[in-house]
Amino acid sequence: MTPVDFRGGAAPIETLTRRLRRISEAAESKLARDVVAIDLRALSAEVDAFLICHGTNPRHVKAIAEAVEERLDEMGGESFFIEGLNEASWVLIDCGDVAIHIFQEKTRRYYRLEDLWSHAPLLEMAASGG
Repeated sequence: MTPVDFRGGAAPIETLTRRLRRISEAAESKLARDVVAIDLRALSAEVDAFLICHGTNPRHVKAIAEAVEERLDEMGGESFFIEGLNEASWVLIDCGDVAIHIFQEKTRRYYRLEDLWSHAPLLEMAASGG
């Protein structure tokens, strides 16, 4: 398996979608809810995409985050920064070009990242791939 480069730099859409799909599959394996991927390549110099989802309680959020971390390790990437794992209200995993936001549902409703970035296109995660 070829390692995935998580250093950023406007990945081609196919590469980005494939990467996000693999990460979202890990989150969904722990029953993450309402998984959304937002394409930020044209809007942000910092990240190419957000992957946003939520769990039902702190334990659920932690389980999702741990599954995502494990998947990133399998993909050959490195989690550069993880914030919020102890409180598990909002966990941020910064992979360089992808920022993964794992919320508790009430926290997700409060911060409304999807609304803040509503001008950015969503990426389709339904099809299995790569």
